Amino acid sequence: MYEENNLGTGLVMFTVFLIVLLAVIFLVGIINYILTSIAVYRIAKRRGIDHAFLAWIPFGQTYLYAELIGTNVKIGNVTVPQYPWIYVGIICGGSFLAGLIQNVVQYSSLTSLEQISNYSQSMASSLTSLTASLIALVVYLIITVVRIFTMYRVFKLFKGNTVLYTILGALILFAEPIILLILGNKPFADEPEPVPAV
Repeated sequence: MYEENNLGTGLVMFTVFLIVLLAVIFLVGIINYILTSIAVYRIAKRRGIDHAFLAWIPFGQTYLYAELIGTNVKIGNVTVPQYPWIYVGIICGGSFLAGLIQNVVQYSSLTSLEQISNYSQSMASSLTSLTASLIALVVYLIITVVRIFTMYRVFKLFKGNTVLYTILGALILFAEPIILLILGNKPFADEPEPVPAV
């Protein structure tokens, strides 16, 4: 009887912990989204983009963020036309694809007792799972590289230490929107310095 009571209490505490954890993750996501929306909206307005309101729409914010650096983006000697659409495709489509691959891997790794007893099927399933996991990892790496490149180019719009901003934005939670909020009030790198009145 005492063990059942202990087990029930432990299960309740674990459930409460999970609910609190999910609530904190949700709250952090909402705060990050709101800060990013405010920053992207302000910068888009300053850049003269007519559809700055897209900063408040989830996929629109992703598009607008990439549009801050231009619609045709030069990477080395290559000009990438319609970069904001490509960015949305890589970030949103890539995330969906990687998540789908991971779900398929998890589903396929659930094998029956009959399959476990058959060693060759188990090895084939493991090899397929490993391959799919590697593909998902490559997709996530591509997403990360494209996201950091775009973040760097957005920070480069402003005067300041672009590399430091990018490192902080990539590594620290809330750093990117806070840096964008601070930079949003500073002059753009291509603006001439204001001449003091004599």
